[in-house]
Amino acid sequence: MIELPNTDVKEIELQVDGQAVHFVIKPENYTDIARLIAWSKEIGLEFDQIGNFLGTQFLIISRIVSWKGISLTDGKEAPCSMEAKLAFFGKYPEIATEIIKKLDEIEKAEIKNSKTSQDG
Repeated sequence: MIELPNTDVKEIELQVDGQAVHFVIKPENYTDIARLIAWSKEIGLEFDQIGNFLGTQFLIISRIVSWKGISLTDGKEAPCSMEAKLAFFGKYPEIATEIIKKLDEIEKAEIKNSKTSQDG
């Protein structure tokens, strides 16, 4: 029997410049890929010009549905809009990679726990 992936949102907290930043990330789905294709057209690139790394980074960024700990220059909390996300990850591109690593760790632990409970 084929098992569906866990569809719960994931919450990840990372340190950015010594400050805790909390990200809430929704599960990946085909809509995210459609957004990537639309975005590439919007900025004048063909989808195949984006490349694997940038595509993966954009997919993870587009899955972030909320965040805490990121502020605007006036001190107010930054909205979790695509414009704000692109500004943040433009300044801290390594954070997208860290999120990808953390999600991978979480998903591996969920699979391990799921197999343990099924065997148990």
